[in-house]
Amino acid sequence: MSLAVATLWTLLRALAITPIATAAAALFEPVLTRSNPTVRRIAWGLITGIILIPDWLIAYGYANFGLSLLTRPLWNEVLGGALIAIKASALAAAVLAVSPASGISAAGVHVASLSKGSARFGIRSMMEHLGIVIRGPVGRLLAPGAIAFIWTFQQYDIPSLMGLVSWSVTLFEQWSLRGPTVSVWSLMTAPVLVEFAILLPLMFWLAQISSARDDFADAIAGDSKFQGSRHRPILAWSLLGIGVIAMAIPVALTIIESTAALPAAIKDSSLYTRFIVDIFETLALSLIAAVVAFAIVQLLNFAPRGWGRVASVTSLSALCGVALMGSLSLSIVLAELFRSSALRGFYDTIVPLVVAWAVWLLPRAVLLQLVINATARRSSIREASLALAAPDRSVRARARRLLWELRSRPKFMVIGLLAWWAYSDVNAAAVLAPVSVVSPAVRLYNFMHYGHNASLSLRAALCVAIPLLIYFLVDFLTPRLLARLRR
Repeated sequence: MSLAVATLWTLLRALAITPIATAAAALFEPVLTRSNPTVRRIAWGLITGIILIPDWLIAYGYANFGLSLLTRPLWNEVLGGALIAIKASALAAAVLAVSPASGISAAGVHVASLSKGSARFGIRSMMEHLGIVIRGPVGRLLAPGAIAFIWTFQQYDIPSLMGLVSWSVTLFEQWSLRGPTVSVWSLMTAPVLVEFAILLPLMFWLAQISSARDDFADAIAGDSKFQGSRHRPILAWSLLGIGVIAMAIPVALTIIESTAALPAAIKDSSLYTRFIVDIFETLALSLIAAVVAFAIVQLLNFAPRGWGRVASVTSLSALCGVALMGSLSLSIVLAELFRSSALRGFYDTIVPLVVAWAVWLLPRAVLLQLVINATARRSSIREASLALAAPDRSVRARARRLLWELRSRPKFMVIGLLAWWAYSDVNAAAVLAPVSVVSPAVRLYNFMHYGHNASLSLRAALCVAIPLLIYFLVDFLTPRLLARLRR
């Protein structure tokens, strides 16, 4: 299939899924922002779980069922589209829940439309009314819809493993097999133009949340009221439950299948030694990329006002625009850059991979930094900092632990999330990783094309479990170690 046809088919899929994901996000938002902290915490936990499950693990769990549908491509498309829609809905819901309140209420938009009713019809009048609508409640749906569209349009793992048509899969195949006369830029033109057409609402949304800090904080803190029909939360929880079950099935199948390989793994651990080493090597690289991305955003966050800050914001916006091209497009561009320039000496090193991951993570780092800024309890942090000078050692220990919870732990969580996204990414590692580094996600992805087996499921379980165990272990031990420091 040609890249143009694959791009058109992927575009149609994204256009079909985006309204569904946006509507689901609008339905979930009251659940994520209602005043009950326990309910809100549970909902956020479920949404976050859906977002963080690797795409290749989802596709692997449904691979056998998908193979049975290969003779029925329409039903296979429906299954793959449903899985993509579930995750796109979770992403859109998370973005909508942390979006600031609209500048104009629905009533204000209605009054404006009535006042324009008697005005002379024309292009200027239409543009003015469109501007009012965008600043109203409908405008809050632009960014979640754009996020859902871009994620759906760029999806690679699920279409590849489930046999769906996708421009990303076709692009990777044609780029890998292209002749010397075929330009990579000609291959990427159509999909990149589609992606950049969606960047405008995202830039508009980023400008909104940057200039509406109080509303942003209220949204995250859950100050918005639960509105709508009393049946709305029931429907929201029902759909969320369906999504959680659909995402839990591949995880459960992988765990169950992996138990059959445990006796052999215990008897001869050398079978998995190299794979575990690959896990730690890739974790180290993803952590470096996460720290670099977070450090860049931190530098901008504390940049002085004036032309320096304007230049920093402009540079970061340009990098975020490039990053929103997606991991695959970004990696191919960097591969061509490192191959054909003075940077050729760095091509077969970890540098291109770390650079690709760091740039790709920048938009996520910006959003998470805005969440930290909006939810920071500055007065409590200031009081805890003053308590570090207390003469009583127990008071100082409690102050250190409190500072970890209020100031350091949010940053640790952000870096952990960024590292996880890089670690579970297939595209950049497949395109840019040096020969000496084999990403476990890429290794698993390659073998998953050949179906299920117990050994592969055990490796997939280890690939997910080891980073999570390390994260929770560090998160558990750090505050206790800080409390025991003798100072």
